[in-house]
Amino acid sequence: MHRALKYGIPQSETLRFYEGFVASFDHRTRNPKWVLEYITKESLQGEGTREQSQFYEDQGLEQRFRSKLEDYHSSGYDRGHMAAAANHRASQNAMNDTFTLSNVSPQVGAGFNRDYWARFEKFVKDTAKVSDGVYIVTGPLWIPQPDARGNGKWEMRHPMIGKPPQLVSVPTHYFKVVLAENSSSRHGTHQAAVGAFVMPNAPIDPQTPVTAFAVPLEALESVSGAKFFPGFTSDRRRIALDNAALDWQAEGKARLKLLDRVSIAQDQAALLPKQVTGQTLVAA
Repeated sequence: MHRALKYGIPQSETLRFYEGFVASFDHRTRNPKWVLEYITKESLQGEGTREQSQFYEDQGLEQRFRSKLEDYHSSGYDRGHMAAAANHRASQNAMNDTFTLSNVSPQVGAGFNRDYWARFEKFVKDTAKVSDGVYIVTGPLWIPQPDARGNGKWEMRHPMIGKPPQLVSVPTHYFKVVLAENSSSRHGTHQAAVGAFVMPNAPIDPQTPVTAFAVPLEALESVSGAKFFPGFTSDRRRIALDNAALDWQAEGKARLKLLDRVSIAQDQAALLPKQVTGQTLVAA
C-alpha cells in the first residue's frame, strides 16, 4: 500500500445496495451519480404500492453529505426517481426502497417528470415485459452550453436547491442506458440489445419521438465519465451500437421535421463532436 494512504483514501461517493437496485451517491452534487437496476416481468408485479410509500432521507449517509427532504420544499422541482417505483412492485420493501433520496434527483415536474419522463419509464417497463430481463442505468448529467457572449467558449449553468453549504445540484439533463436480454430458443444462448438516451431536464413536447434522444454510447460515456456495461460492450459492439444510435437519432429528427418542431440539437451541443467517422452529427 502506498504510504500516502496511511490515513485513508478521500471518499467522495458511496455505494448503496437495495433490494432491486444499486446506487452510487455523489456527496458533492447530493445526487445519485448513477442507479443500476435489473427488472423482469416478475418484478413489475406484486404487492408493492406507491400509496404505502413515502420519501425518506438515507440514514446510511452522513447528514452533511446526503440530500434532505427540506431541500425539495418549495424548490419548484419534483423528487424524481432514477429507479422507477413502478419497476419494483415485487414487495412493499422493494417499492419503499425506491423512495430513498439516494434514488432521487431534482427534476422539472410539468412536461418532464410527470409527463415525458414518465412515458419513457413506461417504454422501458414495456420492454421488460417482452424480454427475459432488462438492466437499466439511470443518472443525472451536467452538460455545458455555448457561452452566451458568443466567444466560442463553453460554460456551465444550472440551479442549486437547499441551503449552503449543503446544496443540491440541479442536473441539466438525464440519461438512461438500457440493456435488454433475450434467450435464443434456437441455440439456447442469450442475445442483448442496448440503447442510450439523453434528455434535457425541461418540458418536452409530447410529440417528440424518443428516438430523437438516442445517443452514441461512447459520447455519453465521455460526458458522464462512466463506462456502461463493461462486461458486454466490447470495442466492436460499441461501434455497432453507436452506428445504430445515430440511425435512430436521424429517424427521430426526421419525424421532428415532419412535425415542424424546433430542433433540439443546440440543447445538447456539447454531447457530441462535430465529426465522427466522417459523418456530421448533432446531439439529440
